[in-house]
Amino acid sequence: MQPAIITCAVWMGNPLSMTSMILALSMMDRINWPLHMLPHFMREVKESARAMTRIQKFFLLDETQAGLVTTKEPAHEASSI
Repeated sequence: MQPAIITCAVWMGNPLSMTSMILALSMMDRINWPLHMLPHFMREVKESARAMTRIQKFFLLDETQAGLVTTKEPAHEASSI
């Protein structure tokens, strides 16, 4: 990618000194890694948001589901005293 940018700068007629060329290459090299990692970072943010939504839904559930647990009073037998 760097040779293409230098070629475009020369072709457009911009003066290109050694200092500006080294500075431009240095800047391109510095932003190369963050630009490369940006899609990975965005995917991780998306997955984290999805996981947080799932955890939130789980924590907001009722403790028991209706009809799943039934409680019946034990039948009181008449005791003979």
